[in-house]
Amino acid sequence: MNRLRTVMLLAAVLATTTVPAAADVRATVMLRSGERISGNLEALDGGTLFVRESRDSQRKLPFTDVVLIDLVGGAEGLPETELREARGSAHLLLLKDGSATKGTLRDIDGGRGTSEGTAAELTFVFKTSGGEERRLKTDRIARLYLGNFPSQAPQTAEPAPQPAEPGTVNVAAN
Repeated sequence: MNRLRTVMLLAAVLATTTVPAAADVRATVMLRSGERISGNLEALDGGTLFVRESRDSQRKLPFTDVVLIDLVGGAEGLPETELREARGSAHLLLLKDGSATKGTLRDIDGGRGTSEGTAAELTFVFKTSGGEERRLKTDRIARLYLGNFPSQAPQTAEPAPQPAEPGTVNVAAN
């Protein structure tokens, strides 16, 4: 009887215990328009990059619109030494150990994306200019430039101030 009770208790514990999902991968994605989106990087699927800004808001970004995936900063204050290399047509992968590789991002495996089920750790699949395929976990990656980075970093346009009506004063919201 004692053994049966132990087995039932163990079964109950296992039934209520969930396997933790893969750790969230915080990133700032810069679009070619200059817009920056920060959130959890979820997946690259069918030419769409999925970024979850909040629990209820997932952005689906056309991969061709993405110019930078920054896993260590806010896609601001980027060093000119990196930008010089990122202006070419090849993708530029920068690792946290300081090394850099040119090539092409082929895929981002794992993650939550739009599929149901348990999330796996994200892995970047990168083909180097020399033809070697590298599979890298996100904890090793600093930034990934996706080619043809603009000479001048794009700026998000601010709306032009509206002229004030006579006898009124415009006050900026910020």
